Parts: sequence; C-alpha cells; structure tokens
Amino acid sequence: MSDTTKFDTGKMINRKKTAPDPEQAVRQKHVVTPSRGGRTLRSMFIKGAIALLVVGLIFFMWSKPIQSFAVVIDAGSTGSRIHVYEFHTIGGVPKLKDELFVQLKPGLSSYATDPTEGANSLRPLLAHALEKIPAAHLPHTPVMIGATAGLRMLPGSQADDLLRGSRDLLRSDYDFKPFEDDAVSIMSGDNEGKFAWLAVNMLTAKLGGSPAETVGVIDLGGGSVQMMRALDPTTSAAAPTGYVLQSMWQTKKYDLFVHSFLGYGLMAGRLAVLKQNGAAADCIPQGAHGTYKYNKEEVDASGSTAGSDFSRCHAAAVKALNVDKPCGAQKGCAFDGGWGAKDSATNTEFYLLSYLYERIEQSGAGQFEPEEGIGKSSVTELERAAKNICSKSLDQLKAAPDMHPEDPAYFCLDLSYIHALLYVGFGIKSGFKMAKKFDINNVKYEAAWSLGAALEML
Repeated sequence: MSDTTKFDTGKMINRKKTAPDPEQAVRQKHVVTPSRGGRTLRSMFIKGAIALLVVGLIFFMWSKPIQSFAVVIDAGSTGSRIHVYEFHTIGGVPKLKDELFVQLKPGLSSYATDPTEGANSLRPLLAHALEKIPAAHLPHTPVMIGATAGLRMLPGSQADDLLRGSRDLLRSDYDFKPFEDDAVSIMSGDNEGKFAWLAVNMLTAKLGGSPAETVGVIDLGGGSVQMMRALDPTTSAAAPTGYVLQSMWQTKKYDLFVHSFLGYGLMAGRLAVLKQNGAAADCIPQGAHGTYKYNKEEVDASGSTAGSDFSRCHAAAVKALNVDKPCGAQKGCAFDGGWGAKDSATNTEFYLLSYLYERIEQSGAGQFEPEEGIGKSSVTELERAAKNICSKSLDQLKAAPDMHPEDPAYFCLDLSYIHALLYVGFGIKSGFKMAKKFDINNVKYEAAWSLGAALEML
C-alpha cells in the first residue's frame, strides 16, 4: 500500500490515495461559484441605478416651475400705476408668466401738502395686488415705489414726506418682504434706463449672453432721449466717469452704458432745430403757418413757398445736436458733450421705443406688424421716407391716413431730426428693430422700466 506523508503543525498524518469518484466529478463540474468580478458588476449596477434616480429627482425638482411675484408702483406726475408681475422660475431662470396692471389718478405729487392722504391714495392699487398674490407668497414678495418727474419738482421736504408716508404704509399695513428705505424713492434717470435695458433684454430672451449677444435700447421721449447698451471690457474701461453702471443677471455681470440726453427729446428737438436760422423754411411744409411753443419758449414755425427740403432740414438738425462739443474722451463722443460709446467693438443690435416707433411707422419706412406692435427698418429706408415726406405740402400730408392733427406740420422736421439723431448722434449705420410691445406665449408685454426693476428685486 502506497502512503503519502504531509506535515501539519509538527504532526505526521498518513493519508491513503483513493480513486476519484466519476459521479462526484460530474457534480463538481456543474457547480458555479460567484466570481469577484460578478459581484463587482452587480454592485456597480445598483450604484448606477441609485445615481440615475437621484439625478432624475434633482432634474424633476429643478425643472418644476417655482412661482414668485414682484410689485412695482410707478408714481408718475399724472397718476400712480401698479405692476404685479408673476414669474415662474425654471432651472434657476425666472420667466415672465403674467402681469397685472392698474392705474389711478391723480398722482402722489397732487397730495404734496398731505403725505398721509398721499400714501392712502395707494391703497386701492395695493388691494388689487393682494387679490392677485396668494397670501402665502406675500412675505417673499418684494415691493418698490419709484417716483418720477412729478415728485422731483416738489419744493422743500414735500417729496421726502410723501415717500416717508408711503414707506410707513407698506411696513405697517402690508406683509410684503422687508425692504430698505431706497426701495421707496425718487428714480434716477440712470436707474430708469438700466431697468428699461433689463426689461427689453428679458423680453427678447437675450439676458445671460455676452455683451455682443444682448440688444441696445434707444428711447425717445418728449424732453429727452436715452441710450442703453452693454459694453465690452475695453470700451467700458475707456468710458468717462459717470457713464457706466453695473447690472447683475443671475451670475452674469454687465457693464451698461446708460445716458439720458436732456433737451433732445422729440418735442425739445423741434425747438432746438427751429431756433436755427432759416430752419422753419427748410423743415416746415408749404402751407403751414404759425409758431411752435415748448418749455415757455416760442419760435416761428411757418413754411415757405418753396416747401420743405430733407437735406437742408437734416443739416439744421445736425447743427442743433451740437456734435462738435467735446465729451471728455478721445473717441466715442455722441453729441452735446455727451459720450455715446460710438466706437465700441460690440456690434449691438438696437431696439427703438416710444416716439421712434410711432414716427417711423407713420412714415412707412420699414416693415411693421401693427397688431404685434413690432417692426424693423434701417437708416437708409428712413432717409428715403423722409425725403418723400419733406417733398409734400401741408395739404398732402393732412390727407395721409392715421395722421394726428398736430403731426403734418412737423412731420418732415421730426423725421429729419430722428435720422440725424440715429445716424450722426448715435452712429447707427445699418438696420434696427422697433417695438411697442413684446409677445411671450401670445401675451403682449410693454418694455417698461418697472419690469426691469422687478427682475432686479428677484
């Protein structure tokens, strides 16, 4: 008998070799023992499924709209207007969902000697806000009152007293989100311009991109014209002091050129042009006789037998802009000593608002969708239309459809001034867009400064 010997812990063990069992060999052949690699794959699969579930939950929560509100009261000279904006934030970005707008007369400035009554005049507007905003949202809803021209003109402490009374009313009788004193204040022209820029760029879905991806805004009022645009870093660094404001949108910071050119609105511009020697004969149509009054000044506004002429009227308008006056910078000057970022490397697309939209639409220069409140044109099309208008008599202009009774006598002048303002003053050489309202999901919204203010408060 053959033995094998194995040493284990110092002991000798004798084992006898036996022949292998064939059935046992077959059974062992079919036994599968889980490998380490198999266990690892199963573990990875489970972890991956959990990770996907977590990501899915996060995506669901991130993509679910979060409702929020903001209240802005525009305390103007002729009345007070409340804007209640509803936003749905998706993926961290607020989207405008709805707006409640209500206005009442008279304005806060009408209560100059009774600030308590002035504050109480806002209660009917605030009642509409409470109907719109769910009670649970009020403690999280920001509110502001922005006073404009009317309060600026009040003497002594009357404006401050009205603002203090309005602050006290909001804090004592309403459950809005707590606010600093400057949330109820007189709006500066620069902030008004900044908020308008924010509103237009939100309504055109341009916020969040580079300065070149945003749009500029030119707003022509009666007494002043404002320009707002985002600047590239080089242009911003070269800007004279006082022309650049910073604005944040989410994590994106913009350097904004915001400037109001006082005395260069459409009505003020008429006066400035007509004060030029011989301008009335060049800008007022044949058959028109009278004077033009603005801001306690009165000038001749009678046409000549030769009729108006675009080239000569345009020259008078350029002269009225005072384009050669230094602006404190080596380049980029606009007009009347104001800097205009004219040499910016940013190729900005512009939206034109207010009187710019109205007069250019009346002239037929460009393509318009009146029901949508939008249009587009160019300085070339504007010049062509202005030449045609300036060649007509007063009677011919009066026969044009949709013409306001006061407009025919000043139509040539207005278009010549607008062309000079855009082409020479602001350096716009190509096309531009215009808007009265912007469409979001078949709802029309105005690009009011109040919307920009609401965005900044969120």
